[in-house]
Amino acid sequence: MPLARAANDAFDRLAGAYESERRFTADAAHELRTPLAVLDLRLQKARRSGAPEWDAIAGDMRQMQHLVDQLLALARAEQADLSTELAAPVSAARLVREAVADMLPAYEAAQRAIEIDVEEGLAVPAGRDLLRQALRNLLDNAIRHGRGTTRVVVRKAGSGMVEISVGDEGPAVSPAAAELLFDRFRKGRQHSTGSGLGLAIVRSICRRLGGDTQAGSGPGFSVVLLLPAAAQPGDSTPTQSSASSSSPSATR
Repeated sequence: MPLARAANDAFDRLAGAYESERRFTADAAHELRTPLAVLDLRLQKARRSGAPEWDAIAGDMRQMQHLVDQLLALARAEQADLSTELAAPVSAARLVREAVADMLPAYEAAQRAIEIDVEEGLAVPAGRDLLRQALRNLLDNAIRHGRGTTRVVVRKAGSGMVEISVGDEGPAVSPAAAELLFDRFRKGRQHSTGSGLGLAIVRSICRRLGGDTQAGSGPGFSVVLLLPAAAQPGDSTPTQSSASSSSPSATR
C-alpha cells in the first residue's frame, strides 16, 4: 500500500539520520580525545615549570580547530537539505574558478603552483556551496600532502557525467590503497597533521549530489569527481583556459 511504503520510507530516513548522528558524535569524541589529552599535558607541564611552550600549544590548538572544522563540514555535507538547490544547474567551470580563487593565497604562501584547464558550457545539478567546499577540500589536501604543481581539469565524461579532477605531482597509489583514503580518519601517512576527513567529506558531498569520487589513474596523485551533467542555457563551444600562480613547487 502507498501509505505503508511512505511510512516505511520515513522510518528508514529517520533511522539513517539517527545512525549518522550517532556515528558523528562517536567520531568527534574519539578524534578529539588525543589532541585534548596532549594539550592538557602541555598545560600541566607549563604550570609546574612556569615556562609554557607557546609554539607547541598554538600548534595543538590549530590542529584541534582544523579537526573541528572538518567534523562540522562532514556533518553539513551529510545533513544539508538539497531539495531546492538540486533543481538549478550550476556552471562547473565557474565553480572551479571560484574554488581556485579561494585557495590561491594559500598556494602563494606555500610557493606552490596551481593551474586550471576547463571545458566551458558544462553544468551540474548541484548545490553550489557544497561542491565549492568539496573542491576547496581537494585543493587544501594537495597543499598539505601533495607536491609540485596542482592541476584542476573539467571535462565531459561518458554516460552523461561531468568529470572534475584535482591532481598533483606526488606519488600515485594503488587503486586499493586509494579507495581506503576515502574512509573517515584514514590518513596516507599516519603521523601527518591532517584530520583524515578531507576525502571523506568530498565523497559524501558527491554522493549527496548524485555522483561519486574515485582516485585518478596517474601520473601523480589525483582525485576525480564524477557528477551528473545538466543542461545549461546558452552553452558555449568548448574551449580551454588556464591560470596559474608563478611560484616554485614545494615538497610534501
